[in-house]
Amino acid sequence: MAFGFMADTVSSVSRQGSIALPVLYSIAFLAGAALLALTAIPLKLDFNHLLYKVGHPLMAIGFLLLCCVPSDATICGFIFTAGYCYVYIIMTCLNAHFSHDLGCSPGWIVALSTFFLVAGQIAAMLLFDSVIWLASADAPTAEISAIMAFALPMCSLVFLDEKNSSSGWGAICPGQDDTDERSTIAKRLSSEFALTPREIDVALILAKGRNKERAAEELHLARETVKTHAANIYRKLAIHSQQELIDLIEGLL
Repeated sequence: MAFGFMADTVSSVSRQGSIALPVLYSIAFLAGAALLALTAIPLKLDFNHLLYKVGHPLMAIGFLLLCCVPSDATICGFIFTAGYCYVYIIMTCLNAHFSHDLGCSPGWIVALSTFFLVAGQIAAMLLFDSVIWLASADAPTAEISAIMAFALPMCSLVFLDEKNSSSGWGAICPGQDDTDERSTIAKRLSSEFALTPREIDVALILAKGRNKERAAEELHLARETVKTHAANIYRKLAIHSQQELIDLIEGLL
């Protein structure tokens, strides 16, 4: 829907100037693809970060600029479209993951996601044109588009809560073996409780019922160092005993 609003706005501006809309969108899509190539590895293919911290905010920035400088709607549309392409490619990767790793029907997954993408754009364009028609011929199209659509990309942030890293896109990482329980637990301890890699190592050993001396031996650390890590673990997890730690780790499975 957000893309449909922005497309109508940029289209209305381009008709008044010399901007070739297909050229604008083509370059913007290439920019989005290049940005994804630059950020995918540094963000470790974490779909939470890619979608919610890069793609959707970039789309929202396009609308924010449209509110501030409506005369430069073409530039705002370029920024937004680059973000939209960024998100579109990520969703395509997710489709491939659903199909290959989860056994979903490729035709059904692709058809369903494409339907909602296109249906949202068409619905937004019709709604935009209806509002302009009902308002007046001289209605401020850029402002109306920004007001109607700025919130749409940011609404996705509602889905990024403390549990999303395990139940949302953050739980999906290409090439990761979903049967590796240790990797799954380690990722959740890191993302949800901000445990460091060494604290995770200590937590997993203590969760097996072993004491701090055994943890120090296995990790080749001083006992005092393990005690410090354990204290930090208890504080971050808001627990007070080893049994609570065991129960919490079991609950993460």
